[in-house]
Amino acid sequence: MQDKSCIVFVEVKFRKQTHFGGAAVTISASKRQKLLKASYLWLSQKGLSATHTEFRFDAVTFEGDANSVNWVKNIEIEG
Repeated sequence: MQDKSCIVFVEVKFRKQTHFGGAAVTISASKRQKLLKASYLWLSQKGLSATHTEFRFDAVTFEGDANSVNWVKNIEIEG
């Protein structure tokens, strides 16, 4: 998606039960690395440079039902 001039990559997670933590905990370090690699590939395919393009990663999580939406902007991705 796009937020003004910033390209936003969004990871969406759902967890019906939270016995082992909420939906956000499923976005592991390895998953974040996969997101980063996928974003670089997407930018490259669009002819954009990762160093010259404004982009960020957001997470939208649902827990239990659709009424419990949590949108976290600019999650930390290292790379």
